[in-house]
Formats: sequence, structure tokens, C-alpha cells
Amino acid sequence: MATPVTWALNRWLTFSASGRSKHLEAIRYGIVTGVAQSFNLFFFMFLRWMQPEIAAQWLIVTSALTAAALSFSGHFLFSFAPLGRKA
Repeated sequence: MATPVTWALNRWLTFSASGRSKHLEAIRYGIVTGVAQSFNLFFFMFLRWMQPEIAAQWLIVTSALTAAALSFSGHFLFSFAPLGRKA
């Protein structure tokens, strides 16, 4: 339920409609969200493997902040990018 709710909130509060159908926009949103969530998990595991002496809470915060930046960038540049926007 979290992904459809955050898509609706992001579309309403953060980004304007992209000009694509809601269905296509939601699929693109789901792709970016899945990539960001997967990155968060694997980045945390990588940090834990590389720095086991650091408290897990700091690694969680680090991976979550990095994944949040990746997620916002992906939604801005892909999910909610207006049709016809030039790079």
C-alpha cells in the first residue's frame, strides 16, 4: 500500500503531472521506487560488510539518505519528467 499512496502524495504535493497516463506514470514510479529500495538494502549490506565496526544505526541512516537522494532524482528525472523535456 505504501507505493501507491506515496505516488499519489508525490503527484499531488511534490511534482506536477507529467502528461503521461496515470497508469504509465505509476509504473515508472514503481520502477524507480523498486530500484531505490533495492539500492538501500544492498548499499547497507555493503557498508556493513566493509565497516562492521561501525554501529548498524549509522549505516542504516547513511544508506537511507543515499537511497532517498537516488529516489528523488529518479522521480524527478524519470517518473514525473514532463513529456518532451530535453535533457
